Amino acid sequence: MKEEIFDIIKNSLPILAPILSSILSVYATGKISLAILEKKFLQKLQIKDAKTQQKLDNEKYVEEKKNKEIIINKLQYIKVHNSITMNYIKEELEYNESKIHKDYLKTLDIFCFIYSKMFITFPRYIDQLNEINGLCNQIWGNEQNYFGYSKNIEKNKEILRENLFNLYNKTNSKIYDLQNLLSEKR
Repeated sequence: MKEEIFDIIKNSLPILAPILSSILSVYATGKISLAILEKKFLQKLQIKDAKTQQKLDNEKYVEEKKNKEIIINKLQYIKVHNSITMNYIKEELEYNESKIHKDYLKTLDIFCFIYSKMFITFPRYIDQLNEINGLCNQIWGNEQNYFGYSKNIEKNKEILRENLFNLYNKTNSKIYDLQNLLSEKR
């Protein structure tokens, strides 16, 4: 009986070999095809992820650019309103302490707005903004004296005017520097 089984297996091998070969070939081809499909899927997923990341980066860039424009515009307002030219205009308009206070309160509102944008988008420039804010506070104090308390004391007015002009120049220089920092491309 053993010999008969052995003869059956021996005679079946030529028939089974191509079948087994075909099965192994189909299995190997399936594995290769599956690996290729998996690789293509991962590539598409990476491309999609890259496109999504690029879209997010573009949106962030557009938002930062918009914030830069707003901040630079607001800084320009502060720069113009704290200048030698504006001082002459205020004298011609016969400014008083009340008007100086109103202008300063508006400047403070603008600083609050700028701070909110800077803390979120450009926190690395907060120190420069703090310095400009401090200079504007000094300008307000000097203008208050110049247009108020010392309005009729010519000697004091000359000293205050010189102080104001120095503060205007320093403030405008700091604002210019910050505007340049904000306008740099990264």
